[in-house]
Amino acid sequence: MPVRVITTGGTIAQLLGEEQEQARHVTGGDLMAALRASADYAEVPQAEVEVEDVFDLPSTYIGLDEMLTIAQRVAAAAADPAVAGVVVTHGTATVEETIYFVDIVAGTAKPVVFTGAQRFPQTVGYDGHRNLEHAISLASSPAMTGVGAVLVMDGEIHAARDVTEVDPNSSGGFHSVAYGPIGRVESGRVMLGRMPVRDSPVAGVRRPLARVDLLTTYAGMPGDVVLAVGGLGAGGLVIEGLTSGAVPEGIAGAVRELVGRGIVVAVGTRCPAGGVLHRSARYGGVRGYGPELDRLGVVLTDLSGVKARCRLAALLSAGLPATEVRDRMRSPV
Repeated sequence: MPVRVITTGGTIAQLLGEEQEQARHVTGGDLMAALRASADYAEVPQAEVEVEDVFDLPSTYIGLDEMLTIAQRVAAAAADPAVAGVVVTHGTATVEETIYFVDIVAGTAKPVVFTGAQRFPQTVGYDGHRNLEHAISLASSPAMTGVGAVLVMDGEIHAARDVTEVDPNSSGGFHSVAYGPIGRVESGRVMLGRMPVRDSPVAGVRRPLARVDLLTTYAGMPGDVVLAVGGLGAGGLVIEGLTSGAVPEGIAGAVRELVGRGIVVAVGTRCPAGGVLHRSARYGGVRGYGPELDRLGVVLTDLSGVKARCRLAALLSAGLPATEVRDRMRSPV
């Protein structure tokens, strides 16, 4: 069965031009033609490929609305019984957000593999051909059924929930900081080491998509910052908190006020690994820690800030009541 390759733009397909030129990307057909002409491609058995060009955008231009379009196209492709799996080519700047949004909104068991490049096609060290070859191998592999959306870059397979960009200048710049990659792919051979955690899908996401804002805490952060952002009209706010899930004492009152207005507030951690903890009652006297946040109706989430924002926006855009939104945002630990 064929693999559907959905293209959205990004470095993997971007043509460099003069400073005043609008960014342009080669089509999926051109991308595949260049891959087939590359030196190593013929050595690896490959699936038949169908191409669908969806966007011609740098990923810095992609927001929630574009993510929903990609999720809808992935779901439509996966629903076709003649399609083995789906590949999405995407710019690296926002791919960790799009891949998670697509995973929870498309909700398919078929392989969904994102990839991109850290080098432009006209430059030395271009990594797009190898990454695309790996993505097609993964999307056609029965071993990837039920795994959820993954990113393959530099031979490593990363789960949608875990992956983050840690170095924008390295071909191996994507890591799963807490648990590591779930596997590797080499010369068409898929090697899975573990099954990842996959969050429950969110059905019925529709436009207009809910606005959700994101703040990172810092030492001595004042409450007026939170109130100012909370007054912009968003239905939800994600705060990357301190340590294992706490906010500075100075913003605790502001968080209480936003919750009282009906805004769903989720607190995670700004730390790249470790996640949040539901602290015992012994911490109840420390303002801004988990016990107080729980009493205020704040959600503690172990998702990264950008992914928590995607999940909260999806849940709010599905028209769910606030109590259910909070329950489905809450960290299980």
